[in-house]
Amino acid sequence: DHGGDTSSLSLINIQNLYATHFAFAALDNNGKVISWGFGDKSSHHSNFGGDSSSVTNEISTGVSEIVPNLAAFAAIKSNGEVITWGYAPGGGDSSSVSSDLTSGVKRIIAAPVSFIGLKD
Repeated sequence: DHGGDTSSLSLINIQNLYATHFAFAALDNNGKVISWGFGDKSSHHSNFGGDSSSVTNEISTGVSEIVPNLAAFAAIKSNGEVITWGYAPGGGDSSSVSSDLTSGVKRIIAAPVSFIGLKD
């Protein structure tokens, strides 16, 4: 399995799909994110974005855009907050700058294993 099994997912009203090197994320019309692939609960591989359980509450509503890189996802919410998950050294752990990502981010740019944000 390389992340393609969606049989256990409810992919209804999806407005866009995104991919890291080994995982996928879907954004629905209500701003909810669903992710799967390497790193999900059924996988023994490192988390490359397939497991978003650590940020489930934050990405269950209000997400307006998702930006992937090779190993992680960054989600921008409608208030400009940024939530990241995936391979921690590859941009999936933004805890060291979390206070800068609570609001006002207008755009995220991805490099292969990092992200940069543009604020107001």
